[in-house]
Amino acid sequence: MKEIFRNDIQALRGIAVTSVILYHAEIYIYGNQLFSGGYLGVDIFFVISGFLITKILIKNSKKKTYSFFQFINSRIRRIAPLLLFIISIFSLFGLVYLLPSVLFDFSKAQLSSIFFFSNYFFFASTLNYYDFSTLLKPLVHTWSLSLEIQMYLFLFLIFATILKVNEKKNVTLVLIIIIIIFLSFLIGLITNLYDPALNFYSFHSRIWEFLVGSLTFVMLDRFKNIAYNRYLSLCGFLLITLSLFLFGKNTDHPSYLTLIPVLGVFLIISFNSRLHMVGFFFQNRVLIFLGQISYSLYLWHYPIFAFCRNLNLLSNNYLLKIFIIILLLVLSFLSFRFIEQPFRNQIKINNKTCYLILFFLFLINFVFSYFIYSQYNLKKNILLFNNKFIIENYNLDNQFLIDEKNAKLDNLRKKTNQITKPGKKILILGDSMSLDMFNILINNKYTSENFKISHYYLLTECLVKGNLSGDYSCLDDDKDVNSVINSDIINSADIILLNYLYNAPWNKNYIENIDLFIKRNQNENKKFIIVSDRYRFPYNLNYSILDEFVLKKKSLLNQKELKSTENLYFLYKSKDTDIINANLKTLSKKNILFLDFSSWQCDFMIQTCKIVNEFGDKIYLDGVSHMHLNSNISFDDNLIYFFKKKLY
Repeated sequence: MKEIFRNDIQALRGIAVTSVILYHAEIYIYGNQLFSGGYLGVDIFFVISGFLITKILIKNSKKKTYSFFQFINSRIRRIAPLLLFIISIFSLFGLVYLLPSVLFDFSKAQLSSIFFFSNYFFFASTLNYYDFSTLLKPLVHTWSLSLEIQMYLFLFLIFATILKVNEKKNVTLVLIIIIIIFLSFLIGLITNLYDPALNFYSFHSRIWEFLVGSLTFVMLDRFKNIAYNRYLSLCGFLLITLSLFLFGKNTDHPSYLTLIPVLGVFLIISFNSRLHMVGFFFQNRVLIFLGQISYSLYLWHYPIFAFCRNLNLLSNNYLLKIFIIILLLVLSFLSFRFIEQPFRNQIKINNKTCYLILFFLFLINFVFSYFIYSQYNLKKNILLFNNKFIIENYNLDNQFLIDEKNAKLDNLRKKTNQITKPGKKILILGDSMSLDMFNILINNKYTSENFKISHYYLLTECLVKGNLSGDYSCLDDDKDVNSVINSDIINSADIILLNYLYNAPWNKNYIENIDLFIKRNQNENKKFIIVSDRYRFPYNLNYSILDEFVLKKKSLLNQKELKSTENLYFLYKSKDTDIINANLKTLSKKNILFLDFSSWQCDFMIQTCKIVNEFGDKIYLDGVSHMHLNSNISFDDNLIYFFKKKLY
C-alpha cells in the first residue's frame, strides 16, 4: 500500500520557519513585535523531527538489513552538505566584513557547529538567546541542529534496543517514551530554576519535545476514528497561533508554558484531516512550498541577518528586510534544488562521492577555524593579515578592547588582592563598573603610593550576605570559611568604595542593600565611598558615535570635529543617571562620601563630555560606558582632588 504524504506536516514546517524568520527580522507594528513568540518555530521542528525519525526507525526495524550506518548516513546526507557549504560561504564574508573579535568568536562557533556541539558551546559562552547581542552572531541558530544530531543518536539507541529485545514492542515503547517525557520535562523545570541558559540549550531539557513527536507516531492509529477530531485539530491550530503571537522574550521557555505549542503540534498531526477547515488551511501551496525549503530557509536566514546587523544596515530599514526575505526565498530554493535534493538521492550522488565532498567542506571549515583562532593576537588586536579596523592607531574593535582590559586588570587585581603592605587599605566592591574604578585608582600615582588597593566582584544583593567571592555568586551560609575570610577583609579595610551599574537587573534594591551593608560595617575609623552612576551614551551595535565618525571619515577627527562630537555626547547622555545619583546622594553622611563620577565625565558649563584621552584613545567602549584601559589618564586630576580635598 502506497504511503500517504502528509502535506499538513510540510505546511507545519512552513509555519515554523516563517515564524522563526519573522522573529529574527524584528518587525514591529505599533511598537509590538510581529511573531514575538516566533522562536517557538524551533520547538515545532523538534516535535515534527521526533515524529518523522520515529516513523523511519519503526518502519525500517522490520528490515533485518537496516543498520546504524544506514540511519546515520541518511541523517548526515540530510543535514551536513548544506550546513558545511553555508558556513564556508560566510567564513569568506567574515574575513572581509567582521571585526576581528567577532570573527574570532565566529571561528569558535564554526568549530563547534561542524562537530555538532554548538548548543553546549553557546551555553558555555553564557549566551542568552533572547539578548540583542545574540542577533550579531551568525551561527547561533546551529544550536538546534547540534541538538537534533544528538537526539538522532539517542532515539536510534532507544528504539533499536526496544524493538529488538522486547516482544511486546508497542506497549513497552509507549511506556518508556512516556516515562522519559515526564523525566525530561521535570528535569527541565528544575534546571530552569538554577540555570535558564543550560535549560534552553541542553539535550536533557529538550528530549521531551522530540519524544512527544515519537509518541504521536506510535499512537497515531488509535486516533483515526475519534469523533471530535475536527475540533481537536482546530484546538491545536489555535494553541500554536496564540503561542506565536503571545509568547515573548520574557516568557519562561522552555518551561511548562512550552506545553502549549507542543500540544498544538501533537493535536494537528494526530487529528488533522483534509476534510476539515484546519485541514484545508494546511493544504495551502505556499505553506507547503515553504515547508519543502524550510531547512534551507533556516540555515540561510540567521547569518544573513547577523551580517547585515554587524554592518549596521538593518535597524528599522523595513525595505531592506523585505529585500532580504525575498533573497532568502531565492537562495533557499536554489540550495534546495541543487544541494539538498541531490545529496539526499544516493543514486545521483553515491556514498563515496558524498563523503569526499563532505570531507573537503569539513576540512575547509576546520582549517579556517583553526587559522583564525591561531592568528588572533590579543596583544596587537589584529588578524595578522587584516588590520583595516585600526585607523591611525584608533581601534574600532571595542569588544577586543574590553577583553584586553578585563584580562589585564583581572590578573592585576588577583595580584594586588594578595599583597600585604602597611598603610591604609581601600577595598573596592561592585560589578564590572567597579573594575574601571580599580583601574583608575591602581594606576594613579597618588592613590597607588598611599593606599593598599584590592578589588572584589560583588552584586548589591550579595552585600548584605557578607560574601566577597571571586565571582558574582552569594553564599547563604554565614559559617562558610569564605565568609570568615571575607569578614576579615571588610573589617581590615579603612575605605570601602562601592560602584555599580545601578539600573541593571542584577542590582535590584541597590539603595536598600548598600544602606544595610554600610550600617552593618561602619565604625568611627572606616569611610565609605559611593561612586555615582555613570553617564551612558548612544551605542549602535558594534560602534559608538565617535567610532561611526572615524569609520566614515577613515581618519581621526580634527579638533573642531572632536569638539562638535563632545557636544553631541553631552546632548545624548543618559537621562536616568541624574535621578539615580539623586537617590544615591541621600545615603551620604559622616564617613559616607558620594563620589560624583558623572561630573568628571561631562562639563555642564561648556556642555561637553570627555570622549578621548590626551593620547587620542577613546574612553567608552559600549552602551553602558565600560571604559578603555587607558581611560584612567582622563580622570587622574579629578581623583587626586577628591582624595586630598574631600576624603581627608
